[in-house]
Formats: sequence, structure tokens, C-alpha cells
Amino acid sequence: MNCWREGLEKFKFRYPNNEITIVKLFFQIVLFIIIAGIIMVAIGGSADFLASFTRHQLTSFFGLGEYSFWTTLLLVLVFLVAVVLLIPLVLLVRTRFVRPVVFISFKNVHEKKAVELEKQLKKEGFGVERLAFSKKYKHDEVVSQVRKKLQKSHVLVAIPDAEEASFVDAELLAASALKIPIVLLRYQEKQSQPGTLLLGYPVFDFRSIQNQQFAPLFRFLLFATRHRKDFFNQIRRILKQMLDPAILLVLGILVGIFLLIKFGARMLHQLLSKVLDWDVGNFLVEGDDLNQSVLIMLIVGFAAYSIGKAFYTLRVARQVVVTGTDSYKTFKEEFSFLKKDREMMACIQLNVLEAKGKEGFNDSNLSY
Repeated sequence: MNCWREGLEKFKFRYPNNEITIVKLFFQIVLFIIIAGIIMVAIGGSADFLASFTRHQLTSFFGLGEYSFWTTLLLVLVFLVAVVLLIPLVLLVRTRFVRPVVFISFKNVHEKKAVELEKQLKKEGFGVERLAFSKKYKHDEVVSQVRKKLQKSHVLVAIPDAEEASFVDAELLAASALKIPIVLLRYQEKQSQPGTLLLGYPVFDFRSIQNQQFAPLFRFLLFATRHRKDFFNQIRRILKQMLDPAILLVLGILVGIFLLIKFGARMLHQLLSKVLDWDVGNFLVEGDDLNQSVLIMLIVGFAAYSIGKAFYTLRVARQVVVTGTDSYKTFKEEFSFLKKDREMMACIQLNVLEAKGKEGFNDSNLSY
């Protein structure tokens, strides 16, 4: 109830990073209907066909009038259930079933943290790639090993040095070029921002996740790698978004408008038939067809909107779309629906890592 109350009081939410009021959302959905209608005509009336076919099946099974209120309501519910059942199929295409491999990037002084993290990752079922520090490695050997390990990895977790640039910076740059999701660990109050990395990547507080056996970090890694273990969590996130009070309110208003038009047209038909002896029966049937087709397009568009938000966040995790504080805001919105997600989000900090002085990144200072 609190969620509904807050949503109705604020009348706004964020998608992906812009404030959207209830009025803007209303006009955007109206615009969607218009565009969808144009597409519907262009592809030969697929929505009309689906509405007509399903309507005939419902009327024959339940014995209701073809354009009655209850038939329209059942039609909407049938397509709503169908869309909900199709969501897992859409997500299934994007799901990774192989074991996710995590590349741990760290400076040698943080090897103890890296070893602890590796142990916990393997216990959780992750594959781990880590280049242990050794003075025996030559320059080309280090570069070659890092390239091979990055190509095998699905996500990178970095423990950057607090003050100095290191080879970690080069590994981060390579991973970002490969569009591999990156996670930074912050282990002290004052810590430098890697000079080769955008500011939008998530920063986890090391002590917070350590106290929880790294569970919040594991949850984010499963999300960022689109792993099968996050499959049902992703479905729940999408369904929770579909129950957003603001969206449901706008859809309710639109459905109410359609019903008013429907019954208003019926009353007008009766009036014209009695007073002017006009027969507009075919016009009313075509109007009912249009209303029901628009409702179907609303439901499909509604689901596509929620799925699109989930995929958008995955792109943000790879810093393909936005960066900086906008990334944090996107994560905060996406991970606000489930309890475990909110616990995970509590460990993610807005990237407040400090720049490395006035000179910034200097590759001559790199050390392994």
C-alpha cells in the first residue's frame, strides 16, 4: 500500500533517467497508440485479426455478446495473461546458460582481498580468472595472459589501488573496450578513480559485501551476465514494473475513455435511430473492433516497455548507454522492486572516487 501511495502522490517516475510526470506519460502512451495504429495498418491489421479471432472464441465459449462489456474485459485479460506468459520466452533468448566467468583485476598489494574474493566466487559457482602476482613475469607475458583471460571472461571485478595508477587501469580500459560489465570495489574512504574508466560503473563497498559473504555482489554479477540463476528474478522485476501505480493509473484512464466512447457511441446510435432513423450499425462494429485492437496494442506495448527497461539497465551495466550519476540512478530504479535487490543496492555507492590529482592518468606510472 505504501508503494501505491507514494506512486500516486508523486505522479512521476524515471525512465530511463528523465523525470516523467503523469501528463507526459499519458501523451506518450497516446502517441504510442497512434504509431502502433499506423504500423497495424501497414502490416495488414494483425491486431484486428487477433482481436477478432479471440473475440469469436470467447463469445462461442461463454455465450456472451460479441461486443459486450464482458467480452471486451475478457479479451483484455486473455491478452494480458498471454503477454505475461511470453515475457519468459523473450528473456530466455537473452539468458546465458554457461557458467559466468569473473576476471579479478587487482594490484599486488591487494592480493589477499583478491584471493578471498576468488574463494567466495568459486564457492558460489562462478568461474574465476585471476593473474597472480609474480616478479618472474615479463612484460609481454603479462599482457598476453591478461588478453587471454579477458576474452574468456563475462564480467570484471576490480580492486583498484587507492592512490596510484597501476596495470589495473590498463585492464579496465581493455574490458570497457570489449563492453564487459565492470564492478569496482571501494575498500577505504579516500580512493582514486581509475584514470581509464568512465564514472558510471557500479562501486560496491567492500566491507559491506564482505560482511554478507559477498552475496550482494554475486546477485549483481548474475544480473550483469544475464545468467540463468537470475532468470526468475528478472521476470519478477518486470512484473513488478508492470504494476507501477502511475502506469496502471494511465492505462486505467485510457481503458475508461475507451469504455465511455463505446457506451457513448451506443447511446448516440439509439438517439439517431429513434430521432432521425439513421442506421450506423456497421460504423459501431468497426469502432468496437478499433477499440479492442487498441487495448491489445496497449497491453503489448506495456509489456515491451517493462522488458525494454530491463534490457536498458543491462546496457547501462556495460556503460553502452549512459555514464556518471545517470547510471547510478538507473540502477537505483531497476533494483527498487525486490527486497534482495534493495539490499544489494544498499551496497552500491554513487561513484565518488577521486581523480588522481591534476595530472590525471599517466601510463608511465603504471606498475604491476
